Amino acid sequence: MRWTMLVLAALFLSAPVRAADWPAVDPPGTYRLIGPAAQGSGACTSTPLCAVETLLACFARLDEGLCRAAWPAAPTGLLFGTEQRRQAYWWSYRVAEVVPLGPGEAEIAIAGRHCGLLFQAEPVCRTTPAPATRYRVARAAGGAGWRVLDWRSPPGEEAK
Repeated sequence: MRWTMLVLAALFLSAPVRAADWPAVDPPGTYRLIGPAAQGSGACTSTPLCAVETLLACFARLDEGLCRAAWPAAPTGLLFGTEQRRQAYWWSYRVAEVVPLGPGEAEIAIAGRHCGLLFQAEPVCRTTPAPATRYRVARAAGGAGWRVLDWRSPPGEEAK
């Protein structure tokens, strides 16, 4: 009985990530938007894309709590002690590519840009001229959500 439980626990913890966990790649010309926070909205790390969106919102809102939720390795004082959070902002992006790296880990390429402190996104924020930034995400320890491990944006990389 005890061995059976150990084998079942090992199978559960090492279960492959379903294809449904990875976000769909957006066709060229299609953009998603992250906008001003609803009052009381918090971090979302339930899917790989949600963890990346939470990190983007952390930088757009200047909210260190969101940074820590999505990126536990965030250094202390990351936002230089910013006391005032931004309430009006928009972030335009598209999922340019998803590359599974192994069980529970992938690289998600996001071609996006911070559109500035706008009170409405349309029509200014629907273009994405920036090269793709690649976010490496992994399932959190114990399987409780997803976290951003690191990211990179090589100079000169073309947006897909």
